Amino acid sequence: MTQIIKEEIVRDLSRNLNEPRWLLDIRLKALDEFNKTKMPELKYSMSVVTDTSRINFNDVNALNQVTNSVKLENDNIIVLPFQEALQNNNYSSLIKKYFMTSIKNNKFTLLHKAIFGRGIFVYIPKNIEINDSVHLNLNLETNTQFDTVLIVAEKNVKANIIQTKNNKGKLFYSEIIEIFVDDNSKVNFSTIQNLSEETVNLVTRKSNVSRDCNFDWIDCYLGSSFTLSDVTSLLNGQGSVSNNYSLFFGANKQNFDLCFNTIHNAPNTTSDMLTKGALNNKSKAICRGLVRIESNANGSNGYQKEDTLLLSKEAEVDPIPNLEINNHNVRCTHGATVSQIDNEKLFYLKSRGLEEKDAKRLIVDGFFDSFICKIGNENIRNELRNLIGAKPI
Repeated sequence: MTQIIKEEIVRDLSRNLNEPRWLLDIRLKALDEFNKTKMPELKYSMSVVTDTSRINFNDVNALNQVTNSVKLENDNIIVLPFQEALQNNNYSSLIKKYFMTSIKNNKFTLLHKAIFGRGIFVYIPKNIEINDSVHLNLNLETNTQFDTVLIVAEKNVKANIIQTKNNKGKLFYSEIIEIFVDDNSKVNFSTIQNLSEETVNLVTRKSNVSRDCNFDWIDCYLGSSFTLSDVTSLLNGQGSVSNNYSLFFGANKQNFDLCFNTIHNAPNTTSDMLTKGALNNKSKAICRGLVRIESNANGSNGYQKEDTLLLSKEAEVDPIPNLEINNHNVRCTHGATVSQIDNEKLFYLKSRGLEEKDAKRLIVDGFFDSFICKIGNENIRNELRNLIGAKPI
């Protein structure tokens, strides 16, 4: 049963964070709508339904959150907790201008708006080129954490931001990331999620990409008990490009509901969405992909591909690619494959002296290698290979 979050909790949280009145008003409005909104039924067809029984709002303790701890390993950009950024007139005006402006309301995002504990503001001034990756290592030591990340990149910027998420024990985690990229910039945002298998993980991410920009999402879903993720790129400027590369690897009873969207809202925009996943034991995944080309986006090009490797008879995946095309002067394609380990490849490797388990591991590593090679950071590539190698085969 849905818990009704009390107004006094939201007021106490905002007071503890010393927030301005406009931010409290956003919280209270979201709380009111949350308490009136029914739990959504995540049903995508007669037979494709996500079991939401692991989402229990009674597990949420809004006042037991980390509010200002974030580790930054690069000093070339501004990274501040909301509490500090809101004390600066320039940063405060940017937060007020962009905060939650591109996020659609639903049961989960409304709850997040009302009770998020940690806000992280990232500002990249114009004409800054950061050669080293910027690492955001989040402290997830509580049993409840709602994180909001707002990134504003000005014109002619080049940056690569890497987020890592790990924890131990039980956790209810929610994350909303909004990214605004101004003209002629190139920004990559990568996440390696290796949360415990006692974690509920709710993710909403949206990038707003301007003229002649290149923005890439790289998402790696390895942990959690249940992940519900919605990642969207809005190509709002002519000549903008977005790549969305996603990897998932489920085992035991892990459950992933993953949605990837690219909206072409300007001429001559380009997108590429590639998802590769493997599932073992009784793990399940739903992979939804949408490329939408608006009527004003002539000359645009969209592509999406989803490949899944099933490692057990009880693992399940439902790929749901979708195209919405409102302009005829475009190119747009999609595809999806579901396969099992090729017995001939397995026989060949065993004939060369490999044990069956090692042969399967080699095939799985090869399956993911084309994805991993798209990651520019060598340290991230090595870490990802190690994490994949630790998953049961």
